[in-house]
Amino acid sequence: MKKNFILFIVALVIIFGFITALQMVKGVLFFGALVLMHCGVILYIYTKKQFKKAQIDIKKHYTTENILMALYLPVLAAKLLSNFGVISIDNDVKRIIVFCITGVAVVVSFINCVLMYKNVKKRTQISH
Repeated sequence: MKKNFILFIVALVIIFGFITALQMVKGVLFFGALVLMHCGVILYIYTKKQFKKAQIDIKKHYTTENILMALYLPVLAAKLLSNFGVISIDNDVKRIIVFCITGVAVVVSFINCVLMYKNVKKRTQISH
């Protein structure tokens, strides 16, 4: 289970890193960041299935991360609407909002990972 826990952390770094990058880049870089973010999502789903297969209850930890990912949705929607000219959004304000969300996500994810590690360790005796 240690491998799955590490893959879970890698998935979060990829997802949150590229969600943040999506807000800052355009064109081909946007597409690349989008593809890489989805690679992180695939890895995230894979780890969830592996924990479930091992009958380890990790639902609360994944729910926490899902909520953190959802925090980016209003900004993504605003960016999409601004691309179509429906609304205008200042890039500096958008960056500040995204970095604040990312800061919260990093702190909460760190705490969540520590709690998840303790939870998984208690159930499987992960070696240090």
